Amino acid sequence: MARLITSAKNPIVLYVSGGNTQIIAYSQKRYRIFGETIDIAVGNCLDRFARLLKLSNYPSPGHNIEQLAKNGKIYVPLPYIVKGMDMSFSGVLTHIEDFAATLQEYSVEDLCFSLQETVFAMVYMPKSLQLKLNLYLFPFFMLTFLFFYINSLLKQPREQWRIVDHKKC
Repeated sequence: MARLITSAKNPIVLYVSGGNTQIIAYSQKRYRIFGETIDIAVGNCLDRFARLLKLSNYPSPGHNIEQLAKNGKIYVPLPYIVKGMDMSFSGVLTHIEDFAATLQEYSVEDLCFSLQETVFAMVYMPKSLQLKLNLYLFPFFMLTFLFFYINSLLKQPREQWRIVDHKKC
């Protein structure tokens, strides 16, 4: 699909869905997986968290988390687990579930904001992704997201994007 949409000869694809999270590249007439989730996928993490908060499935759990996250004001430090190009989301989920059980220090909006920022930063910015891109010198870079949240984020004006410095966490 990435080759068809972009006409790139060797695209790099970030495939994010409810069941899979993978960094895939096309090279030498083959698709190769450079990184993937070690345990649960991004969509599964968000769905389970939404279920814990008893959020509606309409239009989707990820969308409802996003709407609550827009009102979040405090970033809750969560585990950031990226090993090379592989990611792990179960530790993040377990950690935030513990906060959600008590809700004493942080609001639901703060937890949604923190989960959203941490999980998508883990997918977007593994440092080794930048190194591998430079190492393999692919002529085109293409990200295909099969998760609706990304599409809705990109439709927002750039001024509304939240930027969190994860190095301070």
